[in-house]
Amino acid sequence: MKWIVLVIAVLLCVIDVDSQRPERGSIKFGADSAPVESKDVDPGPFSKAFVRIAQAVIQSVVSVIPTHLDSSLPAQPPQQQEERRIQSLGSGFIVSGKGYILTNFHVIADADKIEVLLANGNLFPADVIGFDSLSDIAVLKLSGKLPELRPVYLGNSDSLEVGDWIAAIGNPFALTSTITSGIVSALGREVVEPLTFQSFIQTDAAINPGNSGGPLVNLDGAVMGMNTLIFSETGGFMGVGFAIPINLAIRVMEDLVYEGRVIRGYAGISVQDITPSLQKALDLKTTEGAIVADVVNGQPADKAGIKSGDIILNVSGEVVENANQLRNQIAFVRPGQKVPLTLLRNGKKREITLIPIERTAEVLNKQQPIQQRSRPQRGEVGNRLGIGVTELTPALRSRYKIPDELSGVIVTRIAPDIFDERTLLSPGDLIMQAKASGGKWVNIDSPADFQKYDKNIKNDQAVVLQIFRGGQRLFISFEVES
Repeated sequence: MKWIVLVIAVLLCVIDVDSQRPERGSIKFGADSAPVESKDVDPGPFSKAFVRIAQAVIQSVVSVIPTHLDSSLPAQPPQQQEERRIQSLGSGFIVSGKGYILTNFHVIADADKIEVLLANGNLFPADVIGFDSLSDIAVLKLSGKLPELRPVYLGNSDSLEVGDWIAAIGNPFALTSTITSGIVSALGREVVEPLTFQSFIQTDAAINPGNSGGPLVNLDGAVMGMNTLIFSETGGFMGVGFAIPINLAIRVMEDLVYEGRVIRGYAGISVQDITPSLQKALDLKTTEGAIVADVVNGQPADKAGIKSGDIILNVSGEVVENANQLRNQIAFVRPGQKVPLTLLRNGKKREITLIPIERTAEVLNKQQPIQQRSRPQRGEVGNRLGIGVTELTPALRSRYKIPDELSGVIVTRIAPDIFDERTLLSPGDLIMQAKASGGKWVNIDSPADFQKYDKNIKNDQAVVLQIFRGGQRLFISFEVES
């Protein structure tokens, strides 16, 4: 069986350098106007649109050449170390006439030297001004006496629509100054780890190893994204590529240049998508929004009055479509800024104000992470729901580190003929509450409560369970089969 693998376009590498940070706002990023006006393009010979883009933008695209020691070879004397160095090639683009380059973090991670090759063939050493592994963004600055540089025009990625024509420019397989065309296939994609803050532009423009860090531009030649990764079964392009929206990249870039770090908002909540079964169980009209699974005590969400089970519908006037979007919306908020939220609680809308703090390692360390799920032990279970439970004893409370104030029943096993979301349950999970579509939340304080609830479930009802696992609350929803 072939597995879909995440292909990151070049070798990982980082270098750090101390430099005096410029004053915020002192650097102009991007050109003053878009290099191409698409309204002037004759739709007849459509290929000329991309000819104009290539002529206008390629000179602003660079090759990023990280060099690092090959640790696979045995140690050699210093005079021979140059023979042990290996190079890879990625892409980047000029964002300022002062020599600032935007690229992917994974392009330059672990490099002990970085060089940048301009489109005109000039080679310059480059320093790392800053990087952010959580968004896979890095900012470089060219060293030495620089020629006149032409920065790209930074567009507004929020204006993109699915179906828009775009072009990807970069250096696939070391073939410099390559341009490929396609359309925007989807927006707001959440892909996989290791990236944390994700809202990718999906495109079918050909992206291959070496394209990472290059620009994704529209028909005006405005940069709408930064090409970052692909999904592939072969290691090469298969029609599914992803780019970081330029609006996100600009925010990260400016923080790195002016502050030396990325400043993100933090609320202290874990959220989940509204799945169809969860929508049905909670009697919701749509799957829009994100349900709050857990709230960290003493953190901004807790202070604002947000509770587990609340459904966040709107942030600062912007509709919340899913949990990933909500995480990014909160991350974009400056610490200390008041954020109006609209949430749904027990079928009624509420307006509250959230004041996020800065997301730091110290803050995150106060949270207890969700433990890795072990595969449930399958076995015959004598109830409709197919979930075996037992009483929460002092020994089990201690074993699974369940706080004294929580009550419920402990999951022991799942029926072997279940293949829906119930398989996400693990032995040791604490079921605290349950709700079926059309009904109210019911406390499950004992196995007898659970069996009573089980007998009242009707065919084709959707059920949601509130569970506690590894220090956090979660919701698991499913539909009961006929």
